[in-house]
Amino acid sequence: MQELARFYKALGDETRLRLMVLLAQQEPGRAMCVGRLAHELGVTASAVSQHLRVLKDL
Repeated sequence: MQELARFYKALGDETRLRLMVLLAQQEPGRAMCVGRLAHELGVTASAVSQHLRVLKDL
């Protein structure tokens, strides 16, 4: 149950949710660099990296 709560808490952050949507919209096998993600989300590359780390640790 705690694992599920952690998952939903991570996706409860609007930026992380938008990040997941951007990544899901990519063609399979096609990468998107952190700089591009930062531009699309309107945040710094450092912020994107931190959000990606949270998602990776799920």
